[in-house]
Amino acid sequence: DPPDQATTSSVSVFSYGDRVLPEVSLTDFQWPDLEAALGLVNRYFEFASPTYRVLHQPTVESSLGQLYSQLVQDGSGQSQFMAAPPATLLLIFSTATMFQVSPQGKIRDADDPGWRTSELYYVKADSMLAQEAGAPSLASVQARFLMVLYLLCTSRAHKAWYVFGTTVQLIMALGLHSPRPKKAITPEDEVQKECKCRIVWCSYTLDRYLSIILGRPRLWQDEDLKIRLPMRVNDPDLTPQGIQVSGRDCTMDAPYFHTKLAQILTQAAKEDYLISGISSKTQIDTIGNLCSQVAEWKSQLPPFLSGIIHPSSLAPLFRRQLTVLKLARYHALMFITRPLLLRNYGQIWPDCEASYQYYLSVCLKATEDTIKFILAFVQEEQLFPAFWYSQYITFNALSIIYIFEFSPHIAGEALSGNPTFPPVHSNPLRHNSRPAYYLVRPFYPTLFLPLNSRILIPNPTTMSLPTHFTLNTGRHMASQAAGS
Repeated sequence: DPPDQATTSSVSVFSYGDRVLPEVSLTDFQWPDLEAALGLVNRYFEFASPTYRVLHQPTVESSLGQLYSQLVQDGSGQSQFMAAPPATLLLIFSTATMFQVSPQGKIRDADDPGWRTSELYYVKADSMLAQEAGAPSLASVQARFLMVLYLLCTSRAHKAWYVFGTTVQLIMALGLHSPRPKKAITPEDEVQKECKCRIVWCSYTLDRYLSIILGRPRLWQDEDLKIRLPMRVNDPDLTPQGIQVSGRDCTMDAPYFHTKLAQILTQAAKEDYLISGISSKTQIDTIGNLCSQVAEWKSQLPPFLSGIIHPSSLAPLFRRQLTVLKLARYHALMFITRPLLLRNYGQIWPDCEASYQYYLSVCLKATEDTIKFILAFVQEEQLFPAFWYSQYITFNALSIIYIFEFSPHIAGEALSGNPTFPPVHSNPLRHNSRPAYYLVRPFYPTLFLPLNSRILIPNPTTMSLPTHFTLNTGRHMASQAAGS
């Protein structure tokens, strides 16, 4: 096991198998100055939070101003605040601090002091939330949801899942998922209404992915959610009094479409063929129907999220949102079609030969596109350790490549052509006199992957078939890549 993975008996059951980070001391904690804090909030909303946007930026900025006014008065920052609001700010700081801005104005991975500061903000927020008393609130839920995302970004998926369970239970306890008409002492403003919709549906989307990644049941069932999807409105246009319509590109489009794609994934995950394999010709038709739904989803994307506009012409946030949705689409297609790798179903059912070959090519094309997309990130130095989602989808693509490689009945008979990948000379990076790329396929020597401590892949030239892959989220059997 990697030395930074939690596997000893002294580790909490809630963190077993997770990465172990260097300990930080709360005695070293101090709030950043106001200018730095405002910069972190801006970095969070403009880069670090592409689709799980559960907060309202003007509200956060107002909360920040109130907190720092209190800090000036008594230095505590807590005397007039419940635990959740300052904890939420700290988790915003911790997430934003995982990235830093270079002198050239580009976003880069944080250095070691930056990562330690990020962890210190998280530990302080965790200690605050552990002491939270009284009735739960929307802020209680928002803070814990940000905690889940931070844990995922720092390779602690198991602990993230347990915290996520508590978060969903709080949502249920507050009735946010199924609002009922009731007389309120004070009228609920539009910002509160939208934030409730956002937290419910963002948790739904994340639940879908955690369920797939960890191989565990979903916490949310579609029939339990009686609340509408969030409105596609920019934060400055959303005020307590109402919503102002503007013609600008909307930052909430990406969360909306991410949720819609998660709903397709939910439908796919219920199909028997993803659990026990393909057993009838009708299941190939089901694969076709699901792929058509993904294509229909793509056709509804606004231009700035569809790929029509070159990413370099987009604002940083929209570039990140485009990236997330593009990878999400690749993942959905791989998830739906990868059981086709197990057998040559075109030979079993000759009348399905054309459909089988087509949807198998869809699977391999999504795999190829994923690898090329990630390698482009590497060349641009934009693949950050905190991008857990990108790394998970890369793992899916690599799993398919391995299974395809060791399936001669598919490679030799089912396909008229093979995927193509970037040549190695286009990836010349080196690190400590050691290649920065790790050979993935023996028969496709041009396909390489960054040697990253967060994705450890067995060398196929030294074994007949890799038995497992180690990722942030733990161990996954290679067979699961095709069947679950």
